[in-house]
Amino acid sequence: MTTSVSTRFSCVQPAAKNASSSAASACPRSSATCFTKRASASSLGSNGAVPLRHPDDLLAHNCIVYSELARGNAWSFVAGPGAGASPGSVHTVRAAGNLQTNASEVIRASVLAGMGIGYAPLFLFEAELANGEVERLLPEWTVQDLPLHLVSPPQRRQSAKVRAFGDHLVATGI
Repeated sequence: MTTSVSTRFSCVQPAAKNASSSAASACPRSSATCFTKRASASSLGSNGAVPLRHPDDLLAHNCIVYSELARGNAWSFVAGPGAGASPGSVHTVRAAGNLQTNASEVIRASVLAGMGIGYAPLFLFEAELANGEVERLLPEWTVQDLPLHLVSPPQRRQSAKVRAFGDHLVATGI
């Protein structure tokens, strides 16, 4: 027998418990940042393009916007050492581009195709970061953590596979 597990990763506010669903925080956070394809990164700052040193510089580049963020296209960054701003200060920009999607898979595929800059969880590009196919942008700036929740109907018993998946998310801190 095969058990199908349907998941949805979204950056939403914690769901209120009600009769139609139950929500559990799977993890305290999901770290995210901006990514671009390595070949595209080498062209940032060339041919008159604005190099990325500050979040405001994103306004001069094509960004792939994830429409399901609770903050919409507002991308918030926290200044770290060497950011050129007071450490800990928060700076928010309204990202814009020629692609807006509600699917993280589309953001991933678009970044890998060199279509623009994506704002996404680190785990989406783990392998590509390791092999150098994508580059993390604005390394002096961190992104505010995004909550990650598992939501399921309260009447439905979770299978062992679904419980194991939730336990895995908590254990790995994705």
